[in-house]
Amino acid sequence: MLLLGLSCINADKPAEAEKLILGCFHEYEENSDSDVPMCLGLVVVVAELYQKQGKLDHAEKMELKAIQGYNGAVGAGHHYSLDALNNLANKNKK
Repeated sequence: MLLLGLSCINADKPAEAEKLILGCFHEYEENSDSDVPMCLGLVVVVAELYQKQGKLDHAEKMELKAIQGYNGAVGAGHHYSLDALNNLANKNKK
C-alpha cells in the first residue's frame, strides 16, 4: 500500500496518495513504537506530500514530529535527525 501511495505522488494524484500513505502511517503507528525510524520515515513522506499539496502548516507539523522522534530515537547528531531538520529548513526557505 505504501508503494502504491508513493506511486500516486509521482503520478500527481495527491488525494489518492494522501489516503494510502496516511493509512500506512496510522496502521504502523498503532501497531508499533511511533518513534522507530521506519514510522518516522513515513512521517517525512507525509510531510513531503503535504508540501506538494500546499498544506504548509501540516507539512511543518509533520517535519517537527519527525525531528523530535529522530532526536529521541537515534540522537540529534544522527543523519536521520539532521536530514529531517534540513528538510524543515529548506521548506521554510521557499
